[in-house]
Amino acid sequence: MPCIADIGSTCIAQGLPIGVQSGARVEGIDLQLAHGGAVAGRVLDARTGAPVAAHVWLYDQDFQTLWVGESGPDGRYATPAWTAGTVYVKAKAVDQDACAYYDRIPCPAGPDPVVVHATPIDLQVDVVREGIDIHLAPDLVFASGFEATALRPAARAARSP
Repeated sequence: MPCIADIGSTCIAQGLPIGVQSGARVEGIDLQLAHGGAVAGRVLDARTGAPVAAHVWLYDQDFQTLWVGESGPDGRYATPAWTAGTVYVKAKAVDQDACAYYDRIPCPAGPDPVVVHATPIDLQVDVVREGIDIHLAPDLVFASGFEATALRPAARAARSP
């Protein structure tokens, strides 16, 4: 299985150690780099369409975290290239509770379960899947397999006469 690591991290659990002595030359080490695909899009407020600064996660088909990054002030994000296959993308606003998976699937309350009803994204070699936009709505929550609109205390107070 290939090692998947972000810049600055290592894959110590995989690979073979190479012994090198000071001043010695080591030859015959061949590396095979796999081509992959990437995901790019925007994080937007579901109500207004305004860009949202958010943390963005990329998960593999087993919901193991592959990458964590952030959208810019314009809401745009782009993942590095990953091995082709099925992935999922999630975003959570930096300054509010709004959280969703692509495509308009609210995050579960509490820790994410192993299986979430998120829309899969098919990564293909040398292809950037653009337009994978995530729409965040702070009042939308997910509970027991159905969507419900719940007003947080601040929103409820603002709507009270």
